[in-house]
Amino acid sequence: MASLHVGNLPGSPTGAWSLASPSLAALAAVPDGLAQLLGYAGDTATCWAWHYSEQDVPAARAYERERGELGPYGVAQILELPRPRQDHVIWTDRHHLLARSPAAGTLTRLLGLYVGDKGRFVGAVHDVSVSQPVGERMAGLAQNAGADWDEHILVDQCRFVVRYDHSAPDRIAVTCPALFRPQTQAAFPRLAEAVAGW
Repeated sequence: MASLHVGNLPGSPTGAWSLASPSLAALAAVPDGLAQLLGYAGDTATCWAWHYSEQDVPAARAYERERGELGPYGVAQILELPRPRQDHVIWTDRHHLLARSPAAGTLTRLLGLYVGDKGRFVGAVHDVSVSQPVGERMAGLAQNAGADWDEHILVDQCRFVVRYDHSAPDRIAVTCPALFRPQTQAAFPRLAEAVAGW
């Protein structure tokens, strides 16, 4: 039987929650679960991701697994940060993924590739009308390893934002604008109940 534990994330400017579980599948299911429970399944998903294993391949071949999960209408861009060429040096922060999908549930498939592994992932569900500014904010996360994931300038344009960091492989963080906070918080016990039934 799986479990999902919800707590507050200290120091978050938007009052993010920390969701922990020994089940990686339960953590990966959170974005789709929230989208279904809150009526956001038809909204757009945008994400930024970094994975350790994608740094020593050419940019054209980076993040092939993730691109395969986007479906026929998803769009992926590999952001390649400029790094000086040095013999026998592999830059571990050079290749980043920026992706968008017209289906909010895509975040669960992508997050499932990261939980428990050596990577970082930030995914947002938002209205299609704010795709450009959300995409620009997501692209900016490549500059600071996703540290600004819960800043108001990004979060306030979204329904909710999810973050995974390999430094805490058994948990994810979720935040949302103040307007959506009551219904998002009310959805967590329902998610935990669904997970407990697995």
